[in-house]
Amino acid sequence: MTKHVHVQIVKYLFAGGAVTALNLSLLYSFTEFFHIYYLISAVMSFCIAFVCSYLVQKFWTFRDHSLEGAHVQIIKYLILQIVNVTLNTTFLFLLVEYAHIWYIFSQMMISVVLAVATFIIARLYIFNPATSR
Repeated sequence: MTKHVHVQIVKYLFAGGAVTALNLSLLYSFTEFFHIYYLISAVMSFCIAFVCSYLVQKFWTFRDHSLEGAHVQIIKYLILQIVNVTLNTTFLFLLVEYAHIWYIFSQMMISVVLAVATFIIARLYIFNPATSR
């Protein structure tokens, strides 16, 4: 791997960590303070985190400041995130309801797995100038 890729990974992890912290904070707040069912809270927090994630990953992590093709990128990123939210919610439900693991810890575990897959897909297919437009 080149230095450039290492820098991207570090930025991706930092940005992803910040967005994950936002996601978990919102999940906790919606569930505990607003008494919203945890699965609905998970979807709501994931949607807010999506917007933040797209902007940070596009402009900072992958240093893609072009607006040309941004409509294609955001659609690809949205599809990726819809798959992620579906997997996230499914596994969150399974871990909480059947494995009896605390929803915050469950969300943290799921986030790590999805983060790895998302980085690879984003780097190769969404924010890669050769394939993104």
